[in-house]
Amino acid sequence: DFTKISTEIFKMKMKMNSVEQNSDEWGFEKMDNKCEEKKLTKKEGLIVEVEDVMITADDKFYPVGTVTNQDPKSSNKKVLEGETVKIYVCKGYKFDVDIDLPDDFVTETYYVTLWAGGKMFNEGSKVNSSELRTYKFKDLTTDSEKLDLKVKISADGTDEQNLYDIVVDNKDGRVRIVKEYDDYDKYQEPESSQPTSSDELTNSQNNNSNSSNQSSATSDLDPDENPEDGTQTDNPENEIPDDNQNTATELEDNTTDIGTQAQ
Repeated sequence: DFTKISTEIFKMKMKMNSVEQNSDEWGFEKMDNKCEEKKLTKKEGLIVEVEDVMITADDKFYPVGTVTNQDPKSSNKKVLEGETVKIYVCKGYKFDVDIDLPDDFVTETYYVTLWAGGKMFNEGSKVNSSELRTYKFKDLTTDSEKLDLKVKISADGTDEQNLYDIVVDNKDGRVRIVKEYDDYDKYQEPESSQPTSSDELTNSQNNNSNSSNQSSATSDLDPDENPEDGTQTDNPENEIPDDNQNTATELEDNTTDIGTQAQ
């Protein structure tokens, strides 16, 4: 069974890696992985070639460190001694994270970053929200079957503010936004300018002056003159009755006679 043989080879390689990484602490001598692999392949009479692969959401799930495929594939096929068997081993998982960009952040351009466990997981980039509506973190990798991430935004790259909480489940290949934050700094429309007290005083004086000019122009009109066309209007009080006119004429005549007699 090629799968069983390949898995044993991989386990031995992982063990040797662990010994090599901790050799100073444990006091073991460092091992040559290639030499140990050659010993095993020579024992089994096979040449084994190992290739690491990253599992994506479209692939079947495999735990890290297990064989995902082999070549030749058929376990019923006889392999002659000295032939090469290639195995593919799951090294980790590859995924993308898609998010919507807010258009009400305090600045139009800002930095988008991805965090895990309080440390930056992916640096992201600087975006312009007037040009982009979505952003994709591409080709992210991890060896964890489940990963909690946090998306943050920052105006200057230092003061990060929470935007999303994301859960990556590599078993089912799903990336989900589980929480959306709305307490980041938002852009505020500038307030409309209010007139100063001196401006209000000037406007008030101008209004009063206009009112005075209108009143003065109205008072200059002749009371008997039509304000619209300037024509005289008939006023019965200004007319002298006919009897009064006769009396005035008689008085004038009498005055003339008295003057003549005096002479």
